[in-house]
Amino acid sequence: MSPEGPRGGSDGAGRPDEAGGSDGAGGPDSPRRAGGSGETGEPRGAGPARGSRTERAPASVRRRASTRATVRRLLAPGPLPTLVLLLASFALTGYAGVRLFDKDPLGVALWLAGAAVLHDLALVPLYSLADRGAQRVLGPRLVNYVRFPAVVSGLLLLVYFPLITRQVGRYERVTALPADAYLHRWLLLTAALFAVSALVLAARRTAARPRSSGRPPASGPPPRT
Repeated sequence: MSPEGPRGGSDGAGRPDEAGGSDGAGGPDSPRRAGGSGETGEPRGAGPARGSRTERAPASVRRRASTRATVRRLLAPGPLPTLVLLLASFALTGYAGVRLFDKDPLGVALWLAGAAVLHDLALVPLYSLADRGAQRVLGPRLVNYVRFPAVVSGLLLLVYFPLITRQVGRYERVTALPADAYLHRWLLLTAALFAVSALVLAARRTAARPRSSGRPPASGPPPRT
């Protein structure tokens, strides 16, 4: 026999063995077979567990995302509606300014200048310090439940300050209505705002309790049998 025969036979027998081992026909010690089983078997076993976790958690995430998207669409309707609203507000402000300046231009100018100076020099430092103190005492999660009713109540106090403090004597002569009701109404409205904020906080905490207690403990994939 020629020496090429055994060489060819050995090469022919060796090459199919190597090819078979690489394609999956070899023994369990083949590195590609082990790698293939690791790539195809293990992720498949871990896939449903990961999928189930992501299917449980994103339910609340999707609701929050949809709520934020709805709020963004309402607050930012587009350039054209925003421009129309701005022009309408400017027109209304100009009309009110013309009517006010026709009656008492000097008094209105002094009031506007005094309000700007009072706000920038006195009110801004006061409510900034109050807000920082509330954040330190209540924390960043609870401060909004106090901030919102306090801001609304403060704005109402600024707008109706002369009537709340009964410093407008001509109001009763012109309208024939008592001015002492504004103080009580402002106090009742302030109490109602804080009460509604407290109810919203309690409702959110109550709704969050079943979610935190009902979550299964974090664990790895189930053992293979």
